[in-house]
Amino acid sequence: MHSSFAILRGTPFNIGLHYLMCVRLRQSSPHAPAFMMFDMRILTFVHVVLSLAGILSGFVVVGGFLTAKRRDGWTALFLATTVLTSVTGFLFPSHRFLPSQAVGIVSLFVLAVTIPALYVFHLAGPWRRTYVIGLSILTFSF
Repeated sequence: MHSSFAILRGTPFNIGLHYLMCVRLRQSSPHAPAFMMFDMRILTFVHVVLSLAGILSGFVVVGGFLTAKRRDGWTALFLATTVLTSVTGFLFPSHRFLPSQAVGIVSLFVLAVTIPALYVFHLAGPWRRTYVIGLSILTFSF
């Protein structure tokens, strides 16, 4: 990719470019790989909507931290959309390991610790700190 587009990596714009490349490949070759046969537009749209819902709900949850108000519904939405965003990110075709896949793996690891902190350990003892740090990492890092 041209260096002037380097800042656009991982953005909806870049995902759209990836989609266009996949469509071109599918149109140019009648023997395109099987993963190209389903409509990438749907996957891209779902992935972007989940990402935006996760970002918005994450900011609402962190705002609740700052005002000492629990927002259980927003928290559930944030955790669900973040898990689904990470999972759907792995469905995009790739011939090599990408930085976005590394971010997805780290995100799923943080979620694997953060979700039980809330729903299994009910924020008791050190799990409260684990939960707050995990949600902050998920909201502001990815």
